[in-house]
Amino acid sequence: MSQRIGSAEIDEHEHVTLMDRVVLNDGAYMTQADVTSITVSVVGREGIEHENTLDKTAVVFDTLQTDGYWNADRLGYNLRYTLDTENIMAGGRQYMVIIAIETTFGPKYSKYQVKVRDLPTVDSW
Repeated sequence: MSQRIGSAEIDEHEHVTLMDRVVLNDGAYMTQADVTSITVSVVGREGIEHENTLDKTAVVFDTLQTDGYWNADRLGYNLRYTLDTENIMAGGRQYMVIIAIETTFGPKYSKYQVKVRDLPTVDSW
């Protein structure tokens, strides 16, 4: 997996879909069989604000996906998670979302900076 950090900018109360192509230490693409556990953490100014264990069958693909979600390149992704930000992320703030993946080859991390825009209030119209 590369060391890049993905980024997204969303409106308050929107969902955000996070994707990555995870490569194991042996150069192979990660599959469900390689994963022992996955945790997502939302980190804000006060530290970890939300943490949840994910079902690997719902977020890890055994083949690279090249559907309409991915536009980074032609190879595709093998990790996709949609975070429901309702009651987790407040508008006007930035967060780091970390997907920690324990694999049979050791830990892997996918990191994303998410900026949440404030929704306009009725008073601001």
